[in-house]
Amino acid sequence: GVEWGGGCRAGPGCSVRVVIVHDVLGEGARADQLDAVTQARAVQAALGPLGHTFAGTVELSLDLARARREIAARRPEVVFNLVESVEGHGRLAHLGPALFEAMGVPFTGSGSGPILVSTSKRMTKAALAGAGVHLARDYGREELAALADGAPGLAGLGVREFEAGRYIVKSVWEEASVGIDDDCVVEARSAGELLEAVDRLAGRMGGEAFAERFVEGREFNMSALCSGGVGGGGRVNPRST
Repeated sequence: GVEWGGGCRAGPGCSVRVVIVHDVLGEGARADQLDAVTQARAVQAALGPLGHTFAGTVELSLDLARARREIAARRPEVVFNLVESVEGHGRLAHLGPALFEAMGVPFTGSGSGPILVSTSKRMTKAALAGAGVHLARDYGREELAALADGAPGLAGLGVREFEAGRYIVKSVWEEASVGIDDDCVVEARSAGELLEAVDRLAGRMGGEAFAERFVEGREFNMSALCSGGVGGGGRVNPRST
């Protein structure tokens, strides 16, 4: 369990003051953003029966000073973090944990570092590749632009020759399938062709996109539940889609 202030550990007989924090919701909020409200209500409903005190909900915007004041005023012993974006931008999801860390308030979920890395598909792929996982080839916009221009010295930068074939264009930062449709799968004979597709589709993908070799076949979503800290046991739950 996690130890909160006063030596209380999460579990039976432990009561803590909980503040729920999620993204600020304005007009035109996407369905995935609005889902945070449903989640917050579910968490709030569960706190009382578990013996905990609901101390309020705070919406996180780019006004971090205001959010800090509102959280501090509620005197939480723990923050239940539901921040998956800030003002609708997935790339800013790490600002929630970063704020809680700066305040010294315990919170649920991962810290700001892992959230930042895992929010970026390219940084996640780099981390997996560093651990020896084989991954589909991908290109960022800058790499494609350099290949299309035939810029000298690319080999020294670790940029390989372009591999023609079928690619899927994805958002770098936004979660799940934001912006993805049939036109995101493209046949590219050159870096220039793929660069055009990335630029054309980036606007509906949070402003930054990349291209990855398309892999035929069924898709599996994998969730891993770990216990016992680093090196502890765990369970992997595959789900076919």
